[in-house]
Amino acid sequence: MPPSRPKKPAARAPAHSPTGEMYRLMVEFSPSAQILTDAEGVIVAMNNKAETLFGYRRKELIGK
Repeated sequence: MPPSRPKKPAARAPAHSPTGEMYRLMVEFSPSAQILTDAEGVIVAMNNKAETLFGYRRKELIGK
Protein backbone atom coordinates (compact mmCIF):
# COMPACT_ATOMS: atom_id res chain seq x y z
CA MET A 1 0.00 0.00 0.00
CA PRO A 2 1.50 3.39 -0.95
CA PRO A 3 2.02 5.93 1.85
CA SER A 4 -0.89 8.29 2.29
CA ARG A 5 -0.45 11.88 1.23
CA PRO A 6 -1.47 14.74 3.49
CA LYS A 7 -4.79 16.21 2.43
CA LYS A 8 -4.75 19.65 0.91
CA PRO A 9 -7.25 22.12 2.32
CA ALA A 10 -10.31 22.52 0.12
CA ALA A 11 -10.09 25.49 -2.22
CA ARG A 12 -12.61 28.18 -1.40
CA ALA A 13 -13.77 31.05 -3.51
CA PRO A 14 -13.10 34.46 -1.97
CA ALA A 15 -16.24 36.05 -0.50
CA HIS A 16 -15.97 38.92 -2.99
CA SER A 17 -15.97 36.60 -6.04
CA PRO A 18 -19.23 35.78 -7.85
CA THR A 19 -19.04 32.19 -6.57
CA GLY A 20 -18.34 33.33 -3.00
CA GLU A 21 -21.22 35.80 -3.13
CA MET A 22 -23.59 33.13 -4.46
CA TYR A 23 -22.54 30.77 -1.66
CA ARG A 24 -23.03 33.52 0.94
CA LEU A 25 -26.53 34.25 -0.40
CA MET A 26 -27.45 30.55 -0.39
CA VAL A 27 -26.50 30.30 3.28
CA GLU A 28 -28.17 33.59 4.21
CA PHE A 29 -31.49 32.74 2.57
CA SER A 30 -31.57 29.06 3.51
CA PRO A 31 -34.82 28.05 5.23
CA SER A 32 -32.67 26.23 7.83
CA ALA A 33 -30.44 27.68 10.51
CA GLN A 34 -26.83 27.68 9.27
CA ILE A 35 -23.72 28.18 11.41
CA LEU A 36 -20.38 27.89 9.62
CA THR A 37 -17.11 27.20 11.43
CA ASP A 38 -13.48 27.03 10.44
CA ALA A 39 -11.30 23.94 10.94
CA GLU A 40 -10.77 24.84 14.61
CA GLY A 41 -14.50 25.16 15.31
CA VAL A 42 -14.54 28.96 15.46
CA ILE A 43 -17.80 30.44 14.12
CA VAL A 44 -17.11 32.38 10.92
CA ALA A 45 -20.67 32.97 9.65
CA MET A 46 -24.31 32.38 10.45
CA ASN A 47 -27.65 33.24 8.89
CA ASN A 48 -30.79 35.02 10.14
CA LYS A 49 -32.54 31.71 10.91
CA ALA A 50 -29.69 30.77 13.28
CA GLU A 51 -29.99 34.14 15.02
CA THR A 52 -33.73 33.61 15.50
CA LEU A 53 -33.47 29.97 16.56
CA PHE A 54 -30.63 30.39 19.05
CA GLY A 55 -31.42 33.93 20.23
CA TYR A 56 -27.95 35.37 19.61
CA ARG A 57 -26.90 38.12 17.23
CA ARG A 58 -24.10 37.41 14.75
CA LYS A 59 -21.78 39.92 16.36
CA GLU A 60 -22.10 37.98 19.62
CA LEU A 61 -21.00 34.63 18.10
CA ILE A 62 -18.72 35.33 15.14
CA GLY A 63 -15.16 34.57 16.24
CA LYS A 64 -16.20 32.40 19.21
